Amino acid sequence: MRLPGECHKMRQVIRTHLPHLSRPQLDGLVLWVCGAVLAGSACQNAVASALSPWGGWNEFRQYLREWLYDGSDRARPCQTELDVSLCFAPLLRWVLCWWHSERLALAVDPTLKGDQTTAIVISVLQRSCAIPVAWRIRKATQRGSWMDPTVELLKELAPAVPREMTVIVLSRLCTKPEKI
Repeated sequence: MRLPGECHKMRQVIRTHLPHLSRPQLDGLVLWVCGAVLAGSACQNAVASALSPWGGWNEFRQYLREWLYDGSDRARPCQTELDVSLCFAPLLRWVLCWWHSERLALAVDPTLKGDQTTAIVISVLQRSCAIPVAWRIRKATQRGSWMDPTVELLKELAPAVPREMTVIVLSRLCTKPEKI
């Protein structure tokens, strides 16, 4: 799919911060980000609607859906898959480019979606926002503590944090993740 001209500046910015992405991965992410910014929402239908002036709504919606699929699950199967954990430290570095403090607050949020999945998300806290920078998705029925994957995620983020920065990690005390 061809990127609208208005998205090329965003493409350069994302390429700068996530240089390891392949061209299709980069272009799909650029469409998601540009559409989400224009729509004021990351909802798939809202993103497709925001992009629809540059092509058909159905075309964008299908492209955005397939971009999220594993390579083997696409209409035209491919071997291309992204190890998202390779993006965690670069995402945090990108956030820290705009940081104006010597302190960083991270929130650990384990959330259960019904009896299907558990998302363990680490986010940067900024004013009234939480910016997700690392996550693990597990089956809800998977046994084990959510602390082990949390520690792994923090280790993956550590190289992005300047040595002189103080990091505060916040978490809710709970024995089970919250259901949504």
